[in-house]
Amino acid sequence: MRLRLLMISFIPFVLIGCTADQSSRPRKIEPSVTFKDIAYLNYPLGGGGAKFSERKQAPYALIGLKIRHGSLVDAITGIYGQLKVDGTIGSTIEGQRYGKTGGGQTIVRRKGYVIVGLSIRSSRYVDQLRILWQKWTSSGPNPSEEVQSQILGGPKGRPFDLKVPVGEVAIGIHGRAGTYIDRISLITAKPVISK
Repeated sequence: MRLRLLMISFIPFVLIGCTADQSSRPRKIEPSVTFKDIAYLNYPLGGGGAKFSERKQAPYALIGLKIRHGSLVDAITGIYGQLKVDGTIGSTIEGQRYGKTGGGQTIVRRKGYVIVGLSIRSSRYVDQLRILWQKWTSSGPNPSEEVQSQILGGPKGRPFDLKVPVGEVAIGIHGRAGTYIDRISLITAKPVISK
């Protein structure tokens, strides 16, 4: 008994559709927050450890920090919040940890606020850290609503105050780290709110 193989060929059928010219329609621009004039704040001490620099894509700005500390600042992790045009802060994401796992951990964050400055005491390492925030509003950071965190770390080292220019926010961190945080500073930018 012989079996016959029957081969059927299919010719693909392609439907080509026509669409109306959409270039004549007005495009709706979604409200957004973007950044311009990105800059790096600095101070002269803390030359050891490896360099690091971190920021997230707009509209994420620095809203808090996870800090491991004892008498020195051992490690730091950025917490970034999604800035919204209505003056609220949406979803959050964490950055990478810089430094090691010594000391205890403190999370410093204030709901509805963005970081605009750091007060630091530093010598060879970062001895002490305090965070400065401003309230995020539909027109940007509000300097009349400014608050500070508690002091974290020890009392040694020289004092340095780092503050973003008026109307700007911190969008990231940079510095140097090894076993401890050798230097910590801010990446800053001006928010551009498109409604």
